[in-house]
Amino acid sequence: MGEYITVDGEEIKAGTCEEMLYVRRDEMEQWVRDGRAAAIPGNAPPATLVAVADRLFWRFPWPWEDEHDVFAIREREPFTTGGTCGDFEPPDGIEIPHARITAHFQWKGGGGGVNVYVPCPATLKYAQGPLGERKRGSGVELCSKASPRIQVRSVGKGGATLFACSYCEVLFYLDAAELARLIGADTFSSMYAGDRYEPQREGRAAIVARLRPLASDAQEATR
Repeated sequence: MGEYITVDGEEIKAGTCEEMLYVRRDEMEQWVRDGRAAAIPGNAPPATLVAVADRLFWRFPWPWEDEHDVFAIREREPFTTGGTCGDFEPPDGIEIPHARITAHFQWKGGGGGVNVYVPCPATLKYAQGPLGERKRGSGVELCSKASPRIQVRSVGKGGATLFACSYCEVLFYLDAAELARLIGADTFSSMYAGDRYEPQREGRAAIVARLRPLASDAQEATR
């Protein structure tokens, strides 16, 4: 179910269900404080969204979106809050949760299909299993070895940054020590989102400054 509000009389889509894919938390809070946001019948009032903000997932505050007005927000690609954004290899010492991946194959003549389940390609289980040992011509082909990669996905509980595995898309948080290890790693050298590429230095520093760990008092209930 989509969530719609008006800002300065202009209707915009904030997100779908608990995922605010188009709007950042700081934007919604500012609109409510300034009295610029209003409810649309059948949708959650903006003040309610702010009141339950810790239970929702908000768009990550990409620096290049800081000056977006309502019309620019309407044009935002919802999945640049995740998907291809901030794809990088994690350093040792950060354990990433994974899930199996499903591929669906449909019969050429229509009708029923078949689901094939495999472990996430970034896991050791996949590399050591029979799929990882198959070679070209054996019925299963590996295009390349999949290395663990994670993405900046959104902002979640308590303002903490929510990450995801780039392959199976399982969501997870990092604690303060893990986040510090990630930021200090050589593999975390650049970030990109959609058609925007932010090289290391200015782009990296601006994004790093906005990454937040999960608070210690929330870790037990969340992870």
